[in-house]
Amino acid sequence: MADVCGDLVGEIRYSSDLTFEEVGELEVSLQERLECVLADFNPVYLEVRTTGDELVFVSSLTVCQVEELREVCRVLGELLGPGAKGRMVFVEHRFGPVTGWIFTALGYDETEVFGQI
Repeated sequence: MADVCGDLVGEIRYSSDLTFEEVGELEVSLQERLECVLADFNPVYLEVRTTGDELVFVSSLTVCQVEELREVCRVLGELLGPGAKGRMVFVEHRFGPVTGWIFTALGYDETEVFGQI
């Protein structure tokens, strides 16, 4: 598969069973893991923000294969407990396909949208 460029947006909603301290620890772990797994995609930037209930991230990737983003879902999902879930959308530059994932600790589901202008 050829490398592509694109923008990645994601959010992770925490389990409502977590304590304030556990949420803080999870946020740190998620952000560290996210920075590590996205480093190989040579991101132009990575913005991460937290709300107390969820972590949201936005990045522009310069070197990527969509297949590799499945691994990002798997890696982030490993950190999630029961009741937590995440979603990610990758918009390929040059009007390429839009790929989305929903993920949990149990795995992920993927969908792809192609379209002509």
